[in-house]
Amino acid sequence: MAQRSRHRPLITVGIIAKNEEDFIGTTIKSCRRLKAEVLVGDTGSTDRTAEIAARGGARVFSVPWRNDFAAAKNAVLDRARGAWVLFIDADEWIRDGDQETIRRLIAQYHADLSVGGFSVYQTNLLSLAGKEVMDKARPGRIFRNRPTTRYRYAIHEQITQSVQGKVLYADIEFIHAGFTAEVTIKKNKSARNIEIITELIQNIDHDDPHQIYLMTQLGREYQRLGKFADAEEHYKRAVDRYTSGIDDGTIQTSPFGSILFSYVAETLEIQAKRQEVLAYARRMRPYGLFPQADLPFFTAMAYYNLHQYPAALSAFMEALACIRSGRLLQEYLSTDRVVLTYAGLLDSAAKLNAGTEFMGGILVEALTAYPNRDLLGKVAANLLARMEREQVEALVGQIPPQACSTIAQWALQLGFGWVCTMASEAAISRGSHDANLWAGVLGMHMQHDQAALALLNSIPEDHVSYPLSRVLAAMAEYNAGNREAYEDALKRLDPLIATHVRQWAGERIPDDAVEMGDSYWQTLGQILPVPVAKGGQHLAAEWMGLERAAGDRGDAHRSQNLRGPRETRTGMTKGGAEGVDSRHN
Repeated sequence: MAQRSRHRPLITVGIIAKNEEDFIGTTIKSCRRLKAEVLVGDTGSTDRTAEIAARGGARVFSVPWRNDFAAAKNAVLDRARGAWVLFIDADEWIRDGDQETIRRLIAQYHADLSVGGFSVYQTNLLSLAGKEVMDKARPGRIFRNRPTTRYRYAIHEQITQSVQGKVLYADIEFIHAGFTAEVTIKKNKSARNIEIITELIQNIDHDDPHQIYLMTQLGREYQRLGKFADAEEHYKRAVDRYTSGIDDGTIQTSPFGSILFSYVAETLEIQAKRQEVLAYARRMRPYGLFPQADLPFFTAMAYYNLHQYPAALSAFMEALACIRSGRLLQEYLSTDRVVLTYAGLLDSAAKLNAGTEFMGGILVEALTAYPNRDLLGKVAANLLARMEREQVEALVGQIPPQACSTIAQWALQLGFGWVCTMASEAAISRGSHDANLWAGVLGMHMQHDQAALALLNSIPEDHVSYPLSRVLAAMAEYNAGNREAYEDALKRLDPLIATHVRQWAGERIPDDAVEMGDSYWQTLGQILPVPVAKGGQHLAAEWMGLERAAGDRGDAHRSQNLRGPRETRTGMTKGGAEGVDSRHN
């Protein structure tokens, strides 16, 4: 026995899987640097899941499937030898670099028995094709391996209730592909879950408080399927059961009241039932552990979309106060909702002709926290265009250079040339090459082609916007009448563009580079005016050849990102934030 304890691993990674050959290799690879024992309980795969897992170094064994996720995970826990367990889904992977954080945290708290585990960020992707996030959760995933620590509930299983000791928040991210459209359609997950949950509801006592949780999860499944009326029905049943339980003393007030309101409000907002959102906000306020940002956020969105801007502004301010003090449920108030809080607040204030000093302070705060968000850049461009030049100059000096570049981009699209110039100058003075690009486009727009060339030629070769700067520089040379320089630029253009397309087609480049590059190419199709497009006509043959080449390689979807405009997802109109959507952008 002593011999075995000496070789006991520090960490066991637990996974249950069925037909997960698309992801299981990535999942296990992301755990490799943990130096952990990896256990995979296979619940009936008919594909190569077991083979891939074993090849990746996991110990694979069969687990009978009885429509009970908790039972399957507990079967894995029964075999775990590690002092700590990290449970991860078979369609998840750990953010690169967080493996060292996990080992450091476990080593730091291993001797502190008051700490029983850690919750992580679970980032649920909306689509495998892009980087869009549906939402984020805060599940407990890392915990001490104790006989009494076991999962509960057959579906949407939970571990934290059985963990002895504190469960600490950790800055660790698990990226989850299981809710993407591609996966849910292929595996028909929601239909399976609805069947399991419906059976559970029928088999437990009507007065059992667990009914509330099950009805809520049933609503979530219908919401994922886009059946919002069905989702609303089950959420409302859960609300009725939750509030009556508190009234009769059988249930204690808990953060779940905030979570439940968030689900109801989101579903009602999607269906444009804003008066009902407001009614539920009034009803739920006494029953949740408020103040939380969720209730004032959805209240503000309802008032905003009803064009009741004084009430919207007041509710947005309440939501912002919660955000500033950390009174928000990280699981259900995503970064997108925080950004929407800032955007809606600023636009409501602008519609009410609020003071410049007030709006400027909020604007600087928002863009300092989120300098690369298009929605805030667009709102900022609109607001700055209403201010005096001296005020704008003072504000852009306080805004991060990345945010100034985003403002410059939107100001150019919205026709606020002087705002674009001031934002670009503020960014360039602090070394932002993105701003050089947009200032160059503005120079071309104003037919100052030599000045535009100086800006475009200042962008270094290793910067993500360099290939686009070469396209624009060729246009500027043509517009300026520099035929020899134009022809010379064309000779160097083809390999540069081809290299860029190859990067988009599969080579790894930073996420922010993809986002910025996408934005640049998209914007070209929307903003280039006649003096610029004139030169662009002479590049048509090269572009068409490029698109055909991409299509021949099966990369047409990549070239689409490079060549044309796509619908923006912000919902913000030229005049402001009309139609802001409370769903995730």
